[in-house]
Amino acid sequence: MDIIVVFDIGKVKRKVLFFNNSLEVVYKDEIKIKEKLNENGILIDDVEGVVDWVYNVIDSTISKNVYTIKGVNFSTYGASLIYLNDEGKKLGYLYNNMMSLPYSFGRELYDKHGGVFEFARKTSSSLLGFQNSGLQLKWLKEERPDTYKQAKHVLHFPQYLSYLFTGKIVSEFTTIGCHTAMWDFEENKYHNWLNDIDINIPEPVETKQNHTVNYKGHEFKVGVGIMDAMADLLPYLSTDTDEFLMLYTKRWCVAMNPFNREPLTPKEVENECSCYLSYNNDQVKSSRFYLAHIHDVHVEKIAEQFNVSVDEIEKVNLNEDVLEELADNVSEERMFFVDGIPENYIDTYVDISLFKNYKEAYHQLMIDLTRINIESIELVIPESDHSNKIYVTGRFSYNDIYMKLLSGYFMDKRVFTSEIDSPEALGAALMLYDEIFPGNEVKIDLGLKEWKSEVNLEEY
Repeated sequence: MDIIVVFDIGKVKRKVLFFNNSLEVVYKDEIKIKEKLNENGILIDDVEGVVDWVYNVIDSTISKNVYTIKGVNFSTYGASLIYLNDEGKKLGYLYNNMMSLPYSFGRELYDKHGGVFEFARKTSSSLLGFQNSGLQLKWLKEERPDTYKQAKHVLHFPQYLSYLFTGKIVSEFTTIGCHTAMWDFEENKYHNWLNDIDINIPEPVETKQNHTVNYKGHEFKVGVGIMDAMADLLPYLSTDTDEFLMLYTKRWCVAMNPFNREPLTPKEVENECSCYLSYNNDQVKSSRFYLAHIHDVHVEKIAEQFNVSVDEIEKVNLNEDVLEELADNVSEERMFFVDGIPENYIDTYVDISLFKNYKEAYHQLMIDLTRINIESIELVIPESDHSNKIYVTGRFSYNDIYMKLLSGYFMDKRVFTSEIDSPEALGAALMLYDEIFPGNEVKIDLGLKEWKSEVNLEEY
């Protein structure tokens, strides 16, 4: 069976999926590769573990002779850089993109290029510290000068995995347009601040570009890789002609509007909005909310208080009787995030012991989290909004309370989840499909489920 192999690399879960010529998943496997500390106590991503796993999957597939690999592509998280020396060997580490930077870091750069807002507006990147991968270049230059002097090329993570097979040093639009603070959205080129960087930053190529490789006597095409959130968007852009919003709920809830082409406003920059680039170099207005992490730390507190497992809490479905009970007994001590989300994301003001049981506490947590999340979502909805659908993918698409509160709030839109097995991987496969299976006409079944709810979030 001819297949396209896609490696879908998340922060915790690493998945591989095999797609046949009908874009059906015929095989799937998943592993966990943990982050680790380097010799300086800095959190890094285990690139070597990922690379060994990728090679093992390819080698094992070839040796078993059940599937014939026709294409390989990669979907990974963005804002992560890998450096190569003049011999093409990896230097240093893949630093964790959540690493904190001093507040003052980058201020000189912003001032030199028109100030904070002007710099953010032109690069369509809210100022997110190490999550602006361009600042990782500046950090390397200032904090790791020995590595910087040896670095001749830089690649984002998806392109590095592709490079391991092709030897091609390239960039592509979805990764360079992922709040990197590197791309000038007005000029449609790299921002001129990068002229001060003495490392070769490759020009972006089309996301559909691929190269034919001969790997241990077996020939197949290798894509240039794609950033996961944009890969997630692709199946919906490929099948829906109407305007829509996408909520990509993994570590972050990223709200994406591929039909909002307005430039960033000061309010949006202040609230961590950015503009991504789609696979065809179109702007995608995006906002984000650290939904999963904030959710998880508070679920652990609820589990501890009521001596139940986290899994048991996350299985709770929406119960309107519980909602009414909460509405009748509302008080600030029984509400989460009364003063907003704390800097460390942990609300110490709420008194979880005041709830009768874990179901009641979890309902209140989801009410308050969803309410704040909606404020983030609304940032990407323009006044002249013509979207009539919201697609929710990822982890919270399985959360009954979240989905019913969300659909109850956006009564003017139809809210859907999908049964697609890893839309990120499917999006990466689509980038190779037409060339590997020319002439095939395949209809993508999104497996949609529509959520309808009349629960009015504003009442609780």
